Amino acid sequence: MRLALAGDTMLGRGVARELAKRPLQSIVSPEIAELTRAADLCIVNLECCISERGEPVPKVFNFRAPPLAVETLVHLGVDCVLLANNHVLDYGIEALLDTLAHLREAGIRWAGAGETVEQGAGAGRPRGPADRRLRRPCGRLRRRPGPARDRLRRYSGRSSS
Repeated sequence: MRLALAGDTMLGRGVARELAKRPLQSIVSPEIAELTRAADLCIVNLECCISERGEPVPKVFNFRAPPLAVETLVHLGVDCVLLANNHVLDYGIEALLDTLAHLREAGIRWAGAGETVEQGAGAGRPRGPADRRLRRPCGRLRRRPGPARDRLRRYSGRSSS
């Protein structure tokens, strides 16, 4: 099995500006796109939300990509994105829910966040559309709550205990 793994994939800011100006195929080098599409399984850490909604939470860096950015993931042949990171809630819960909807519509699975706290804390099963190539979990998440779960509880008005 050939795997393609990518860390911190951020499709906002400068990338978003370029997506607005030129074809998405020109954003990533053809050699990289060929490698990721040739993989049996391509997983990236999506270091932003994909949404036009929400207000930035108070912090130094907030990353958000436009809905068009999901087409870049499709172009790369991404099968699953990891969302358990410090930027998935940069624009609040409604932007997270938009992200999940865009991923679902594009046929891309995800792990590390969910539409409920319980789904987000789930141990390892990717969420989203069925994909025959992705029968196994795309990662084991730790079973104890982490900082992202605490942030989600704070934003949703629920206590972290």
